[in-house]
Amino acid sequence: MLKIKRKKEKFMKISKGDILRTTQGNAIRIGVSSADIPQLSYLQLNNKRPNANSYYEEMKPLFFTLKIFGLMPYHVTSKGQVAFEFISAPMLYSAVMVTGIVISSVVTLRDSFQRAYARNVSSFECDIAEMTFSTGYVFLIVMPCVRFLEYRKITRFINDWGNLQTDFTRITGKSLALGLRRKVHLTIAALLLWVAALGVSLRLTSLGLRWWQITATLLCSSVTWIMSWLFTFTCLGLNSAARIIADEISLEVANKGVGRTEKIAQYKFLWLRLSYLTQDLGNSMGFSYGALIVLCFAAQVLSCYGFLSSIGQGIKLTQVTLAAATTFIGLLLFCICSAANCATQQVGSKFQARLYTLIQQNPSASFQTSNEIQLFISTISSNPPAINLSGFVVLDRGVNTALISQMVTYLIVLMQFQLSSLDAKGDLNYTNS
Repeated sequence: MLKIKRKKEKFMKISKGDILRTTQGNAIRIGVSSADIPQLSYLQLNNKRPNANSYYEEMKPLFFTLKIFGLMPYHVTSKGQVAFEFISAPMLYSAVMVTGIVISSVVTLRDSFQRAYARNVSSFECDIAEMTFSTGYVFLIVMPCVRFLEYRKITRFINDWGNLQTDFTRITGKSLALGLRRKVHLTIAALLLWVAALGVSLRLTSLGLRWWQITATLLCSSVTWIMSWLFTFTCLGLNSAARIIADEISLEVANKGVGRTEKIAQYKFLWLRLSYLTQDLGNSMGFSYGALIVLCFAAQVLSCYGFLSSIGQGIKLTQVTLAAATTFIGLLLFCICSAANCATQQVGSKFQARLYTLIQQNPSASFQTSNEIQLFISTISSNPPAINLSGFVVLDRGVNTALISQMVTYLIVLMQFQLSSLDAKGDLNYTNS
């Protein structure tokens, strides 16, 4: 750690990731990592008792639902930390639950293929519907394995939100309310309505699913819904945190603009922690959401193809189900990509723009304060936040555009194959006649 001596013989520790000025006035950057972001208790903060982890408290219904499904075997310690232990009661429950889900998914896939081969008269809509639902069963088989690799990362990510809350409270004396609680409750209510509608639709369609196979299908739909909105609301939480921190900086400069350089430096370290949280969202859940996006894309292509291919045969319940599945998956993919794009912009470029505006709106601020804000801007430029799914792809709206483009390409190819098959069948019938 480096030490810089400031006025009144006060010292402040500077971590990697900060921008320092050399004697020639040039800015130099030191690499940033999660372990190098300092605890803000070093910065002469008030010894106030930190509030609870607002992120976990507001998102608890979603986490608890995943825990019921066996995909989030965590427990909360006496200190309020979210923890994962391999040998624990939640892990045992998760293993039993996941085993049942995987077995039912494998048996359902086997029955689906057997029905397709044994069917005397092929029904195109039913075949496509079964293939679409089969991607959901593959999802239920793959997801527990992928999530197991990320349990510790996810719990660390949740606890880092608590550290951000603690540092924010010590600096400002306020709690960091993200405003997600009502949205989460509405999402759970909408999920119940969706599951009920999908269950009735599966029961009325002629797919021949047993009750436990319908349960597996509803479980797949529920997990996809919850994981998608969990990611979306996490990005909304990052947006809210960035706006709140920017508002606090504006109030600090406007009300106490002279001699508040140390306070600006504290907000700079707070932003570094928020920027790391933004990047760690992709690192801690990259495999889970990478698999989710790929399988959702495959299901969307199949369902859209089935709907478009049979649209001229009249409206049937199977076609309505395929259209609903296409719309449902498209909405989830758009929300995930759009939320990630908004979060990176709010924490990065938009936050930086607010700092530029702050300098312009407060020309009477001291030279030290203006210089500290300029250093803050340089820090943001040197550490741009990005949600990278475990190094595979940077998640933004461009991903959604690329998926739509690929889906159109696949649909054109599949429709050409179908037209070629119909032409060949017509030629054969003409020859036989």
